Amino acid sequence: MTHLPVADGGVRCVVANMVLHHAADPVAVLNEIHRVLAVDGTLLIADLARHERELAREQLADQWLGFEENELANWLAAAGFDRVECQSIAGDSGHVPVLLVKATKLAMNRS
Repeated sequence: MTHLPVADGGVRCVVANMVLHHAADPVAVLNEIHRVLAVDGTLLIADLARHERELAREQLADQWLGFEENELANWLAAAGFDRVECQSIAGDSGHVPVLLVKATKLAMNRS
């Protein structure tokens, strides 16, 4: 996820569905996604909200026990994304809530 075989600005949309919590360095993944997105490209993320289910590390190889909305928003802004929208979807009984995130790459270079 940190070395995608895609040219700079080579795609208009990236969908990261339940993968970020498996990344050793989610910030590096977001930076790489920013690199491959075209200007005005869209990133869509569906991932777990923060939880305390430590068994997920052992049973599912989770590196992270989900994320906080503001944590993802801050990382996305640092990676150069704009128009960050986060929504939490409550989990059914016994299931972890899911965060849905949409962000846009508005500029080639980060400020």
